Amino acid sequence: MNGRRRDESKLGAPSPPEVWEQLQKMLGSPLFKGKDQESKVLRYLVEATMGGIEVREANIREDLFTSPPYNARSTIARYTVLKLRGTLEEYNADLGNEDMVIIALPRPEQKGRAPAGEAYKVRISYNPRNATNKSYAAGLHHASVKRLGNFLEGAAHFSKVLRVDENHIGARIGYADIMLKYFLVDGDGSQIEMVIDFMHRTVDIEKENWRARVVSGVALLFGRRVGQAKAEFNIALRLRRDLVCESGWYYFFLLATRDISEAEDVVRSAIGRDTLNIWAGVIYSAIAYFRGEIAIAYERLQESRYTEFNFWMVPFLGSLFCLENGDGGGNEELDETERLLGISKNEYFCGLRSLLVETTDIAGQEEARRACREKGDDRSQWFNLALCGIADGDMALARESLEKAWYVFDPRMLLIHLWPFFNPLRSYDWFKTLNAKRLIRPPASHTARSTRSDEI
Repeated sequence: MNGRRRDESKLGAPSPPEVWEQLQKMLGSPLFKGKDQESKVLRYLVEATMGGIEVREANIREDLFTSPPYNARSTIARYTVLKLRGTLEEYNADLGNEDMVIIALPRPEQKGRAPAGEAYKVRISYNPRNATNKSYAAGLHHASVKRLGNFLEGAAHFSKVLRVDENHIGARIGYADIMLKYFLVDGDGSQIEMVIDFMHRTVDIEKENWRARVVSGVALLFGRRVGQAKAEFNIALRLRRDLVCESGWYYFFLLATRDISEAEDVVRSAIGRDTLNIWAGVIYSAIAYFRGEIAIAYERLQESRYTEFNFWMVPFLGSLFCLENGDGGGNEELDETERLLGISKNEYFCGLRSLLVETTDIAGQEEARRACREKGDDRSQWFNLALCGIADGDMALARESLEKAWYVFDPRMLLIHLWPFFNPLRSYDWFKTLNAKRLIRPPASHTARSTRSDEI
């Protein structure tokens, strides 16, 4: 649920533990045996690159080659680096051909003197030839498709990576991010404690990773640990405010926990920086909808349709606008939502459909309500059953179902203060109480807990 990441490669960057492990593997290989000077320079350059330190030839000479008597005109540093570059090329082509991480010292792209500091900057990246990295790339692809089936495929690929390397930071973030998206559509967040534990370990592996902090913050929000969620988002903002403010998860967090105006300000700024940010456009449209400004919401949504043709949130919001306006076409919008998610009719949106169907579509209305009631024992459907209760005028059913949805940490309950389709319930004291406790954890006796975070 993130905006476009413009400063990271497809596979991302290896974590520091992965880099140090690869360095030790290389230095311990037969190819580096007896090459003490090259080994010393490689370690020096890797440490400098990881620390963001610019290195020049004079730095290598002064720090590593002080004896015999130091000579400021000596070419030993340049000569050793030239030999090291060749050794690294040989290692990466042979012994390290399928290693997870590549450490290389690129040759200058043009003849002549390289820019200051560039000649001695090592390139550290994931190896696309590595089987684990291929699985990771496949996971990223499936996660980007935005279909529910692809989410699960992506999770399977990330799991494959984690079976080989349980500390792979990108796979850990990717897996948890997919699970949270799935909870958001499915509505059953009863396993959220498992994701919270999983992300707690992930943050411990790489504390300065902004994406890890965002995903951890969302998991904590879903688990109604609001104070801890705020702390995680504050750290993420300190690390990379620009990218966090382009994240759909951050917008969700603001809508759930802050005044809607604050979310609107952040979204407006994001659109000002990047008019193609699909999440910012969609959330801006949603905010207008929450405010009852349907004309503005619809106009912005139409712009989002031109930006992203295959994003399920666009027709989903379109169906809500049709509901609010009493217009026809809501069912068609929901059909498109289900198509883009790759799910069957009434699998996850039967409650909304029971509100949407035009009064002339009696068969469709009865089908949607029957689907809701048949799934009444499925905790992922309790939110839908509440909407079915509203459609039928059965407020007792709506109340019972919303209480159950709160108990299983349904993420959609975090926004009940905003959803206009709950307006018929807002005068009831029981709904006011439920709204007041939407950010509070249910009693422990109702919480589905997991004792093993590695079960994920």
